[in-house]
Amino acid sequence: MSRSSSPISRPLSSPQLLLSPPILQSSPQSPDVTLRRHGSIISSTFVPSSASLDGNFSYDRDGAFSTPTTPAFRAEMDRRDEEALLNPGHSHRRQSAKHYEQMDSWVRLAKVGTIKFLMTVFFGGSLCLCLRSWEGFHGSIPLSKYEVRIFNALTIALSICLGLNLLTSLKRYAVFLRWAILTKYWVPVEVFDLILGIDELTNVTKLLVLATPALDNKWLLGRSQPWRNSHPGYRQRFAIVCLIWLLINIGSQVLVASLSLFWPTEPYICPLTKYGSVAVADLSKWDVEEEGDHIYSSREAAWRFGLEAQSWSNFSADAPSPELSQLPGTPIYKGDGYFEYRFFYRNPDRPWSDYLQSNRNIKARTRCKEYDILHDGGAGGLTLGVSKKETRFVSIPKSGSGMILWQAMIGRNGNSTCGARCTQILVYQARGKDGSAKNVNKSSFWDCDSQVDQVTTFSAGASHPGIKPSDTFIYGTDRFAMLAAGAIAWTGYAESNWTDRQYRLNTQDSPWSPARVLNTTEVEEMIMRFSIGAIAAFDDHGLRYNIFINNRTCDQTSQKLEVKWKYIWIILGSIGAIQFSALCYLLIRANKSIVRDSSYFSVAMLLRPVLEFIDDVPGRMAMTGTEIKNHPRLRDKNIRYDYNEKDDGTKQVTICVEGEFRGHVKKRWPSGDYGG
Repeated sequence: MSRSSSPISRPLSSPQLLLSPPILQSSPQSPDVTLRRHGSIISSTFVPSSASLDGNFSYDRDGAFSTPTTPAFRAEMDRRDEEALLNPGHSHRRQSAKHYEQMDSWVRLAKVGTIKFLMTVFFGGSLCLCLRSWEGFHGSIPLSKYEVRIFNALTIALSICLGLNLLTSLKRYAVFLRWAILTKYWVPVEVFDLILGIDELTNVTKLLVLATPALDNKWLLGRSQPWRNSHPGYRQRFAIVCLIWLLINIGSQVLVASLSLFWPTEPYICPLTKYGSVAVADLSKWDVEEEGDHIYSSREAAWRFGLEAQSWSNFSADAPSPELSQLPGTPIYKGDGYFEYRFFYRNPDRPWSDYLQSNRNIKARTRCKEYDILHDGGAGGLTLGVSKKETRFVSIPKSGSGMILWQAMIGRNGNSTCGARCTQILVYQARGKDGSAKNVNKSSFWDCDSQVDQVTTFSAGASHPGIKPSDTFIYGTDRFAMLAAGAIAWTGYAESNWTDRQYRLNTQDSPWSPARVLNTTEVEEMIMRFSIGAIAAFDDHGLRYNIFINNRTCDQTSQKLEVKWKYIWIILGSIGAIQFSALCYLLIRANKSIVRDSSYFSVAMLLRPVLEFIDDVPGRMAMTGTEIKNHPRLRDKNIRYDYNEKDDGTKQVTICVEGEFRGHVKKRWPSGDYGG
């Protein structure tokens, strides 16, 4: 038996046969088919395209073997015969056409555009996180020079990434939008070429120049006048759109560049309550020579400190704390019936340049009672009317015309006569006799109790972990308060055997002896002001006590980051709004036609119908783009990215020429199969 007519030498179920599809070989002279499988030869009779093989087996639709006697084989044969008879070109069209679905295209645009937008959000969030990390989440962080360099490198990198992502996002949106523009408008060939490259701002600028009527016949245009045969309203529309697009691109980059203006670095002020030691006023004694009951030097020191603070500024107790560098001394606060002072923490090495207001304060209060003078004997003494039936004689050590005498009374063993933290002060204002003293037209006398309260804390200042309420160096003693209460009258020594008192006679028209008749309120305020002023001056430059905190040190050359978050949020919000608006416009306008990729081969294939106009021009392959666009056959033509509908219902993607177009008038390409 011959090889071509011999039966199959091995069964179909042979493992060697099922390893791979058989290879069919035939010749024009013989209707036989030889099946080769890796060296094994199987012979069979050649059959037509119905796919039967020698009547013994055949290929079904999926490439599997079937016999002509099975129902599956007969059904497949009937389907293929019917398809071939009724629609002979169907198979070819399916291979040459691409299916376009509007919703699928919109989803792809939304996916790409949203990813770009989320990348902008990511870089903006990363920049904010970097700024907050270097600024500090719970307060300023000291930054060394090395850390500042790292911060600058990170912020520059993130700003560049943010700007580049924003720029590439807008360029990507422009690439998508150009097909909607080319689908909507009939434009000259040169303008068509510029719109294809609209992702480059140089092309947008050139298109703006070409679309501006005021620049006709100017040197910027040269000989190019592509709009002379176009729709009259297209030029202005394109000019406005190009200008807006340029402003958006340039403005977005300016916003990114301006971000760095709002995170300046400033010198870091080391917090006094965190590093090393802090100096506070030693409220246990007024003078270093004070020992035991020998407090004469402390009395004189209290008066001296009070006198030094007489020109210091007073503020309302409700007013915010002023800047100390602008004042002659530490601020003093006046309340309703009291004067208040707020202590400071100071750097032991730089007490007047490195300081911080603490949360400790102290108040001085005074209550005075004025008596009628029944007999004014001057230095000889006074007879006072205590009541209708009772009188009181008061000794006056010294007096002067129109002057005020301040007497601080001393009890037994040098103690107070009115309380532990109080000093009794007798005030005598003598009647003036001549000159400016004549304004004091009567003598007056007051008996006052001046008191200094305990040191307390308030919420406005800074606290310190190393302070204990039992620490007398910080919270003071009763003796310290008693001496402060009588500071206006202390001299530090007994004069003319007046051991029960010390006194000061102030000259006429001085701050503590004004040339006018005083009332009780004025006397009370003068005593309180002098007492609290003495404490303020003592806190400013008196004895010090150092509180140890830790062994940490702070580099005075450190810097801190001051982020202006208000402007950062405004700029980042503007950047996000610009890109989000562009994304929304893209999703609304771009999905009007098939959005082609940016491949040059794809664009070259699309432009083939246009280039066929100069297909017979010699040297066309060496022509420049300008020569092609200005060729007489193309220069006066307006074209559009479109499609043609054939008689058989297929759609052919092409570039249509105005005047020769005989196609659809739809604004949006319908879903379906498109070929070319």
